Order: sequence, then C-alpha cells, then structure tokens
Amino acid sequence: MKQDRENPHSATGESHARIAGDHEVLKESLRRLEETTDLRQLVQMLDELRAHLEAHFVREEAPEGFHEMIGDSAPHLLAYLQRLFEEHQEFLQDIERLSEKARKVFEGPVNEVLCEVGSLCRRLQLHESREAALLGEAMYTDLGESS
Repeated sequence: MKQDRENPHSATGESHARIAGDHEVLKESLRRLEETTDLRQLVQMLDELRAHLEAHFVREEAPEGFHEMIGDSAPHLLAYLQRLFEEHQEFLQDIERLSEKARKVFEGPVNEVLCEVGSLCRRLQLHESREAALLGEAMYTDLGESS
C-alpha cells in the first residue's frame, strides 16, 4: 500500500492527494470565516463550508482514505480515528445549527434594523428633495419679482 500512497496516479494516491488539497482549502475557508463580520456573507460561507466538508469527510472516511493510511502503518490508532470520524457529524450539525441561527438573526432583528435604515434613507431623500424644491421655488419667485 505504501507504493500506492507514493504513486499519485493510483486511486489511493489520488485520494490521499485530494484529502491533502481539501485540508489546504479548509484552512483558507476557516481563516475567512473567522474574519468575516458580514452576517449575509457568514451564512453563505457556512453553507459553502458544509458542502465542502460533506465531500471532504466522505473522502476521509472512504476505504482508500484514512482507514488505509492509518490502518496499514498504525492499526493501534484506529479507535482514535473512529472518534475523529464521529466528530465529522458533530461538526456538520454545528454548522447547520449556526447557519440556521444566523439566518434567524438576519431575518429578525437585523432585517428589522435594515428596514428601518431603508425607511430613514427614503425619508431623508424626500426631505432633501422638498428642500431643493423649496429653494428652487424661492429662487424662481425672487428672480421673477426682480424683473
């Protein structure tokens, strides 16, 4: 099996390379997720993370994934590996819970604030428009009387 791990053209070698690539993508996704303060972007990023992790976890849990990598060289670690696999489902459930929580916040209090901000902007725009019309009327009237 070691030969397959070193041969990137074998199915096992490709699987191991894909898992390693997944880890790099995941590292970048987690960095971006930690840095975001935009709730809309957060929900989208959580959805993308969940989709990525679902596919990634399938690859890790496949027979040619970590079972083969660990089982061949360190079978005494298989029980620990199984616990890590159980954490996969916990992570997916946590992401789903956080995504739903963020959606509710966005649809509730955040949406309410955004609607109020929109209303304030429209009122201020109307106010400014009326001021401009009043000034235009005053200038027109003033110019009209001076003639």
